[in-house]
Amino acid sequence: MRYLDAEAIKNIATGAAFLGTGGGGDPYIGKMMALSAIEENGPVKLVSPEEVAAEDFFLPAAMMGAPSVAIEKFPKGDEFVRVFEKLGKYLDQETIAGTFPMEAGGVNSMIPIVVAAKLGIPLVDCDGMGRAFPELPMVTFHLNGMSATPMAITDEKGNIGIMETIDNTWTERLARVQTVEMGASALVSIYPATGKQLQDYGIHNIVTLSEEIGKVIRGTYADEQEKRQALVEVTDGFELFQGKILDVEREVKGGFNLGRVKLSGLNSDAGSEAVVHFQNENLIA
Repeated sequence: MRYLDAEAIKNIATGAAFLGTGGGGDPYIGKMMALSAIEENGPVKLVSPEEVAAEDFFLPAAMMGAPSVAIEKFPKGDEFVRVFEKLGKYLDQETIAGTFPMEAGGVNSMIPIVVAAKLGIPLVDCDGMGRAFPELPMVTFHLNGMSATPMAITDEKGNIGIMETIDNTWTERLARVQTVEMGASALVSIYPATGKQLQDYGIHNIVTLSEEIGKVIRGTYADEQEKRQALVEVTDGFELFQGKILDVEREVKGGFNLGRVKLSGLNSDAGSEAVVHFQNENLIA
């Protein structure tokens, strides 16, 4: 257990945006919301999944929709707690032991911090993706048979609804339609979980990993090559391509940012080209 201060939040926002691979919302928006929340309410307690009680009840809070729209349609501010408390009340849960991020992303790593700060509850260091993916069933909770519903969805106007579906594919389809009607971005609370489910099915230490990545990106290095190598090491990854962006094609369709990025190779990849296809997140290269 430890507490997240302003410096930790800045690093987490940067690192989660890196893991978000283009999705999960704008890191600046998320960071400013979280910094404001801890300035008003104090630092947030971060706990590991191993530290929570197996029988305790937890809810996440996240933004759903096209990231480019969320930049222009800034949240009012009370949506995060509203959607969280609505689902807790619907499920007749008097005590919600904590919250957790559904994915790593610039906004979606920060929204649970806002909720935790405002409600004075812990943030659990796990998520369901380890990065960001565009659709609701693309999480380890779904892969282990958990239901995404009941879920709550709300917008900045105050509209709010509860959804129960026959399976998680239908959750994605119906929630996406509602999100589009709400202006292509909405706030959701989904995949209600016990402490045991977070322990068994969650991807552990994602907040801590985001923070470590953020420290590298925001840190000072002799040159960019040294920083890239540090990123490879902290993520246990590999460098696929070096290049510059030549062209970006994008459209907002069905509540998603869809398109592709064309890259021209540099250094060891000079003379080569790469194409990255994205659906909110960069998915295929």
